[in-house]
Parts: sequence; structure tokens; C-alpha cells
Amino acid sequence: MQPKPPPHNIDLEMAIIGDFIEYPEKRDEIMLNIRKDYFYKTENQQLYQAILKVYSENPKFDLTTLSNPETKGFAYQYVKCLDSSAGSSLHVSGHIKELIEIVNRRDLFFLGMKIVDTCDKFPSIKTKQAIELQINKITDGKFEIKKISEIVEQNNDEAGFNRLTTTILKSGNEYWDKMVITKPGQFNLIAGRPSQGKTAFMLHLAKANSICGHRVGIISLEMPETSLATRMAMSEGGSYGTEFDKYLVGCNKIYNLPIYINDNENYKLEQIANIANAMIVRHNCDVLYIDYLQLIKEDSQTLYQQVTNLSKGLKHLAKKTTKPIYCLAQLSRSTETRANHRPMLSDLRDSGYIEQDADIVIFIYRPCKYEDIILTYKTKPDKSEFKDVENLDNYFETIIGKQREGEVGIYKWYYDPKRNFFAPLENKLEVIQENIF
Repeated sequence: MQPKPPPHNIDLEMAIIGDFIEYPEKRDEIMLNIRKDYFYKTENQQLYQAILKVYSENPKFDLTTLSNPETKGFAYQYVKCLDSSAGSSLHVSGHIKELIEIVNRRDLFFLGMKIVDTCDKFPSIKTKQAIELQINKITDGKFEIKKISEIVEQNNDEAGFNRLTTTILKSGNEYWDKMVITKPGQFNLIAGRPSQGKTAFMLHLAKANSICGHRVGIISLEMPETSLATRMAMSEGGSYGTEFDKYLVGCNKIYNLPIYINDNENYKLEQIANIANAMIVRHNCDVLYIDYLQLIKEDSQTLYQQVTNLSKGLKHLAKKTTKPIYCLAQLSRSTETRANHRPMLSDLRDSGYIEQDADIVIFIYRPCKYEDIILTYKTKPDKSEFKDVENLDNYFETIIGKQREGEVGIYKWYYDPKRNFFAPLENKLEVIQENIF
């Protein structure tokens, strides 16, 4: 009697490769969910690996371009795969789920064989515990438990110490980089009231990161890609919107920056995750910026639950991708109803678990947006907190309200909103005093 073969479906494997060729709009979904080792047949593994290489070099490839040396020997097989394709892009997601299910069953099959081979070699309790761990690993993903000595050994040299204590994200502003300690897998927040300059500051950071060599992904649910690129070009060229020559200089300066933008106003969290993964896999992005949290579609009944679900989902995405995510968020009107309008962490407490989930919280504050502050500044300058500020319209604060890896405080900027230009006013972090809030 021949042994039973492990679960597999060769036709389904060929169908998924055919789907990858036939439906360009589904390629990222397939690539992000299906690994080479999911294919049982070695030839299909080779087909899939070769076509992924073609895709990384030419995302718009079609069957006629598969004469690439990497795939030349597989041309006939690719045509056969097309014959097995879904027939409609609507069925591709079903193919993906079906293959993942077969892979899980195949893992269980091999686990069963291992149990048969080892069940009489170890105590039954230990064997049972090992089985439960392996089943959880198959169904819930990989996990491991480490002894503290193993963790210490990973970071017990100078390079390891630097990894723990310095930011992975450079901006070219040495003081900012020492102050804001960005780490892999962080979920960070840039929050403020509408029209305070959240998107402007995000673009400043994204551009600065890219100039330092980081590959930056921006997912914009509010502004179209052309507006974002225009604002960056105006900032670099010193244009106020009417000087074409300066705008063109800015365009040339940002032309080769490794910044990748996706704009769409109707994304759900699942789609955000797919785009984020695509930016990381296809473009090797080091950091992701999302503008902004409340525009992500979510089906929860209450705003509190909606923001909670999105916050936890984005934190999970950051951990899963091991890339830092900076997400913009709007604050409620509570800052406008009190005497001191500076945002603080309690302004987030009505927004689900976002305060708890965020590793870094940066608040944006522009006092020129509040009439009572402007009135005091102009009519009673001696009593104004901002009496030493030359022009209130150009005064901009970033308030580090929370940071797991570093200090909190206020960092002040010169900001020209007409050309989206930022420059530090002073290289120091002003300690947050209790009476400020």
C-alpha cells in the first residue's frame, strides 16, 4: 500500500500563477499572501519565484514580456497556468484562501507524521505540549519565547547599544534625531486640530527622511498625490505659488527622492495594510506616513470603537511589518474651549485606545489660529506668552506629549505656510511644565 501523499492541489497552484499574470490589479494581494514555499510542486515554486523577479523589475509586465532570461524556459508553463486561471478577478481572493488552507493542512499532515515517529520516545505530557505549540504555530503564526540571556547577548556590544538608544530614522536635524527616537515597528501619532499644519509637517519629515537616504511611503486619504508633490517642490524651490522658475527648481530637487505616494479616499484598514505591505516589498520603504486616521473606513457603530479598532490595527501593522508608521490624527474641539489651547494627552482619551497604543505622540500647535491669543499678542504684548515671537504667523510648536524611548517636551520651529518651509527656531527641548497645560 502506497503512503498517502500530503495535501496539495497542483491545479490550484497553477491557477494562482495564472491569476498573477492575468490580473495586474491582484498581483500585490497574491504577492503579499503567497510565499514560494506554499507551492507543493518544485516546478511551480520556480515559476512563481521567476515571475516575482519579473514583477519587481517591471510591475506592468504582461505575457508578451515573459521572454525575460529569468522566465524564458518557463514560457510554455506560464501559458498552461493561464488556462487554469480564475476566469474572473473576483475569484482570486478565494484561490488565495484555498491555497493557504491547503498549506495549513499540509503542515498538520507532516506534524502528524512526526508525532507517529516520536510518540514512543518522549513522555506523553511533553509530547502533548510540543504538539499544542506546533499546532498554534501553524494556525496562529510563528512565535517564540526567549530567555533573557539570549536577548542580552543580541545587544551586548556597542553596535547593539546604539540600536537600542538611537533613532533608526534620520531627518538631517541632528537635535531632532537625538530627541525623537524612532524604532522599528512603532506606531506613532502626529495629532492636531484642522488647519494647524499636520500634513505640512508630515511632508517636511518625509522629505527630510528621503534626503537622508530613507525610502518613504505616504498613504494619503485626504490630499491627492499632485498636491503633495507640489507642496514639497514649492518648499524646496522657495516658491510662493506664483514663481514658476522657483517651482521648477524645487521639482528638480525632489525628482529623484525615494518617496512613494498612494492616494485614495475610500480605503479600509485591510486595504491600507495591503498598500503598506506593497510599499515595503516592492519599494523597500523604511517608514510609512498615513494621512489621516479618521478618514480610514471602519464599520463600528461608535466613533470611540472606530478609532480604537483603527489604532489597534495600525499598531499591529507596524509590528508585523517591523517598520515605523507615523499616522496623522485630528483632535476634538476640546483644545478650543479652554484658556490654554495647547493639545495634551487627555485630548486623545475620548478617541479610543489611541493614547495607549501610540509609542510616540507629537502634537501640532499654532497659536496664531486662536483669536484670544492673537488679541493679547497685538493689544497687550507684555502679557502675551509669545511676546518674544517676531511674527506669530510663522511660529510653530511640536509638542512631544509621549515617547516610550525618549524625553517629552516642546520643540519650536519657524514655519512659512505659503511655501511649506520649516526651520528650527532653537535646538533645545523645552520641558513641559504642569502650568503649561
